[in-house]
Amino acid sequence: PYTSLFRSTPETAVSGFVVDVVGGTAGRDLVAELRRAGISAERAYDGRSMKSQMKQADRSGARVALIVGEDEQAAGQVTLRPLGGGEQVRVERGDVVNVVSDWVKGLL
Repeated sequence: PYTSLFRSTPETAVSGFVVDVVGGTAGRDLVAELRRAGISAERAYDGRSMKSQMKQADRSGARVALIVGEDEQAAGQVTLRPLGGGEQVRVERGDVVNVVSDWVKGLL
């Protein structure tokens, strides 16, 4: 009778999963920003490899992976990879929350 409590629904599913391969505060800060904007977001907490984090992102049911790698961090950008297929794009770090918000709402 309680199985419906554990099903992922559009209202409770994770919208974004932050894949942080540089460590430090980049992933933590991005998750906090997304959540403050009302976007459900999650991340790995134990310094896993990118491959492992991407698998976790897929299992989470997230719609998009937000990748923070060395190249992205150096350029002040984040790579957005739709997990349901589609082209990944690089977005300026300051624009990420607005772009993900529009993406989640189906505006992009």
